[in-house]
Amino acid sequence: MAAVNITAPKTRLGDRLDAAGRFVANAAQQLTKRLANELQ
Repeated sequence: MAAVNITAPKTRLGDRLDAAGRFVANAAQQLTKRLANELQ
């Protein structure tokens, strides 16, 4: 089990907040796939 997180003041990320969220979601999905492959 793992967790991926992004933490920063909203004012620092500004209009990049949505992109940062997508980036972290994509990274979590890739990690999930890699971990699943290692368990097989």
